[in-house]
Amino acid sequence: MYTGAREIAKRNNCCVVAISQASADGHGKFELSFDMMEGSKTGKAAEADVIIGVGFRDKVDTDQNVRGLYISKNKITGWHGQIVCTIIPELSRYDV
Repeated sequence: MYTGAREIAKRNNCCVVAISQASADGHGKFELSFDMMEGSKTGKAAEADVIIGVGFRDKVDTDQNVRGLYISKNKITGWHGQIVCTIIPELSRYDV
């Protein structure tokens, strides 16, 4: 599926966004790297240009709107790291 989506994006010069849930390895973790994705871990990572894991510390954070955005694949020379942000529920938006 991910290979097909990448081919559609290339042929049509457009952005394709795919969403996958984390495996049990990522449950309750704040930093989610690409190897914690459910299903085909290497296939998804090979086809993606960027992978962003959205982490949440279950029962640790007093502020339930805090999330960690973990950039674990952004091409070879891209930036890799974590951004701690807050969800603004009224706007459905992340704020740094």
